[in-house]
Amino acid sequence: MELKPHTLTYTLPGTSGGQDANGFPLPDAEGQAVSVECRFHADSSKIYKNEDSTEVAQVGRIRLNAGVAVPAVGTIVTITNANGIQFEGPVRERYEGQMSGRLEV
Repeated sequence: MELKPHTLTYTLPGTSGGQDANGFPLPDAEGQAVSVECRFHADSSKIYKNEDSTEVAQVGRIRLNAGVAVPAVGTIVTITNANGIQFEGPVRERYEGQMSGRLEV
C-alpha cells in the first residue's frame, strides 16, 4: 500500500538582483524547484473568492508529512502520479501543523 502516491512540485520565489555599484540593475535570481511526496484527494466542498469577486470551487486537498515546507497561498503547484498530471493551479488555503501539512486547491 502506497501512502503518498502523488508528487507535489512548485518553485520557491526568486530574489531580486538589486543594483551594481554604478546603479545599473542586476538580473534576478530564479527560485529553487521543490518536489515533495504527497497524497491528493479530489474534493469540492468549499467555494473561494478571487480578488475580482469571482467564485471558484475547491478542486482538492493535498496532504503532506510533518516537517515539509508548505507553499504559500497563491503559489502555483503541480500534482502528478503514475498516470500524469492530476492538478495544476494555485494554492487557495494552507495549514501547517506539528503532525502534518495540508493544502486546499
